[in-house]
Amino acid sequence: PQPAQKPGFSIREALCHGGVSFVCPAIAPMDAAAKQQAEVDGFLRSLSVVPELNSQVINVSVTANTGERAAMLADAVVQNYQRIDLARQTANLNGVATWLDTRTADLRRRWLDAVNAADAFSVSHNLTNAGDETAPDPLVDRQISDMASSLGAAQARLAAARAQADALHDATQHGDATAVVSLSE
Repeated sequence: PQPAQKPGFSIREALCHGGVSFVCPAIAPMDAAAKQQAEVDGFLRSLSVVPELNSQVINVSVTANTGERAAMLADAVVQNYQRIDLARQTANLNGVATWLDTRTADLRRRWLDAVNAADAFSVSHNLTNAGDETAPDPLVDRQISDMASSLGAAQARLAAARAQADALHDATQHGDATAVVSLSE
């Protein structure tokens, strides 16, 4: 709305109110919607919004009767821009969160389907103890014995390597070059 102005004295208005109708200005009938649209059009003519290249920055300037009114209108435009931008960013984040939730649920379902299919395969081919807890499973027993023998072999290699490293260390400490050569071979 336009700022309230103090009513001043006008001879034309006094004569018009006094009954001399030929001095009255012609009043164009105007409905509320047309009046509001005229005010919006006037505001848009006084508004200038210029975006900065390659950024989210905008320059807003408003021409008004007073500096206070121009500042108020510019602030209103900037606040509305920020509100709209925040709503857009929130909608984008909500969309990404919804997509992630959907994708996570889908991946979880696929993983559970794969686990169930693998379990069903193992049971159908008698690869697990799932059917009978008392019966030994030859595949599992063989895997356990293979792992035990691999562990024993790895421990033996580790002990031999430690012994060789200790002997090499002792030889270098005492300066025996022939012992160093024989250990490295």
